Amino acid sequence: MKIIRISTFIVLIGFSNILLGESAKCGTQQALQNYYTKGRARQSLDLPLSYGTEHFKLWYDTTGNDAVYPTDTDDDGIPDYIEQAGIYLEHAWSIVIDSLGYKQPLPDTLWIPDTADFGGDARLDVYFSNMGSGLYGKTELRASHIDSICNKATAYIEIQSDMTRLESYADNPFPPLKVTCAHEFFHTVQFAYHCPTDAEYSNFIWWMEATAVFNEEFCYDDINDYYLYLKEFQENPQVPLFVKDAGITTEYGGVIFPIFLEEFYSPDSVRFTGYLIERIWELCEYDSPIYAVDNALTELGSSLMEAYENFTYWRMRTDDQWQPEFFSEGANYPLPEMDSVQIENEFTDNFTSRPLATKYYLLPYTYDDNGIIANLSSSTRYISSQLEVMRIEISQSSPLGGFDLVELGDTFGIAGRWQYRAIAYASLLYSAPISADFSIWLEADDSLSIPINAQNRIHLPFPNPCDNGTVKFPIDIISPTDVSVHIFTPTGENIWNFTEQLYLPDYLEINWNCTNSSGMKVASGIYIYKIEVGSQTKLGKLFILR
Repeated sequence: MKIIRISTFIVLIGFSNILLGESAKCGTQQALQNYYTKGRARQSLDLPLSYGTEHFKLWYDTTGNDAVYPTDTDDDGIPDYIEQAGIYLEHAWSIVIDSLGYKQPLPDTLWIPDTADFGGDARLDVYFSNMGSGLYGKTELRASHIDSICNKATAYIEIQSDMTRLESYADNPFPPLKVTCAHEFFHTVQFAYHCPTDAEYSNFIWWMEATAVFNEEFCYDDINDYYLYLKEFQENPQVPLFVKDAGITTEYGGVIFPIFLEEFYSPDSVRFTGYLIERIWELCEYDSPIYAVDNALTELGSSLMEAYENFTYWRMRTDDQWQPEFFSEGANYPLPEMDSVQIENEFTDNFTSRPLATKYYLLPYTYDDNGIIANLSSSTRYISSQLEVMRIEISQSSPLGGFDLVELGDTFGIAGRWQYRAIAYASLLYSAPISADFSIWLEADDSLSIPINAQNRIHLPFPNPCDNGTVKFPIDIISPTDVSVHIFTPTGENIWNFTEQLYLPDYLEINWNCTNSSGMKVASGIYIYKIEVGSQTKLGKLFILR
């Protein structure tokens, strides 16, 4: 049994208005800025060959600088790269338009009388070019128009003509081709709802990219290209959601926020449905993304503030702190960046927090029973009196935690190590339109210690009966102890044993795969289990079915 070193977390969050930034992977951001600067679309590429599907027209070359990846396994004269791209694009269309009900991309002949230079018909044009070693693709505006609601745009797509130019995919161009088709197609759909003007750019671009990456995961869950971008996002919790900071590329890794929204608010039986993100984009036609998210969540009886509380917690239930109740793929996500704190007598720190940004502190458990008293204050005078601190109990035996709210300036306690795996404190809501200054003070306190003999908890094994699978024995370890599980036949023969000595709090699920000590599957019937945790003993029957 692996023993995980447990730590305590303190989290501070700000919530309110938002700002701007820069790019990689997708060139759509730069394309938008160029469109604003020049006031017209970039002229599309002149490529000699085309391949048509129901909704797309793909333009490419087989020679020269823009030559596509050359394999042609069926020897029909059309490179596999182009045929597969057509399949990937149509697959994305069927999911996004036909299944989820998004608006179709606006026809590229709209608002332009002469269609001869735009593929000759209303299908969405996709050009394959040599985009160098960095970009996967981009979406370029053809024309924009303000209707009775907001600015909309027609667009075309440009995709890397050979994805083996990308360092991460030097041996196989098709996985990044899949996600690029889903990503760039989703940008053309976004423009059918709202194409941000120059003045709106900073309010939209983070959400545009985060949800375009979400569409990659929704259409092609098996690729997981987004893992490549999570490190930079998790390393910069001080950068707010919905904000593009210059020099930091958090918008692609920011996909875990729309993933969180879908996973948290979808029915338990599915990972996500896609309908919440679709509803938010409907509302983006009338409002900026941050308010669209809040309004969509209000329709569900929630709010952006409530979602951000939970997201901040989920964000640190990743890597070795992951549990199945959180992100479905969270074991593959890095932990957020945290300031490591050692408390001998006391610890103080001053920091500035922006709305929807987070400050994490990591407090390793000490080798005594002391708890911690904490105080969070602010010198920013215009902070709302509603500013609150969120205390989260991060316990593997209580994986959703407990949310306690206390007001700014209150002093409160964090119990000693045997009670909590981790604690988070978060400043949730303030009315300041800009950053706020905070001070945190922490001090060890033996009055908050938990007795060393606090009760460990033994839970009933499951499933019982067990049908040719694995029986789990859940045990919540609060204080140091020896743990053992024994399986006996009805006649008293001991056929399987587990023993472990634990020194730190842990939540165990000891697994018995219904085999004996020789590794042979046991027969159907009744078996006796005996669980010993320190001085506690629990006996019971197990029913094994074959």
